[in-house]
Amino acid sequence: MVGEAQSRRAPSEQWVEKFARVYTPVVFAVALAVAILPPVFVGGWSEWFYRSLVLLVIGCPCALVISTPVSIVASLAASAKNGVLVKGGIHMETRRA
Repeated sequence: MVGEAQSRRAPSEQWVEKFARVYTPVVFAVALAVAILPPVFVGGWSEWFYRSLVLLVIGCPCALVISTPVSIVASLAASAKNGVLVKGGIHMETRRA
């Protein structure tokens, strides 16, 4: 049951995947433009290549993409360890007043 619960996607996981699907290519394209366009007009290939690599490292959404499923799996595992079975990540995020 825990394995089945971990396979279902929570809303936040779905949103992060949609966001990363658009954001990652945009950051890559901007970094590529920074590596190619300024050196053509200004010069200094190594400096602009370095700046484009810095942009890729800073703009990478890896932490966001990885942290969301890991936090949900950790909460499901902690709940199961304490004897509480939860159907999936969607139920971990549901807030009822």
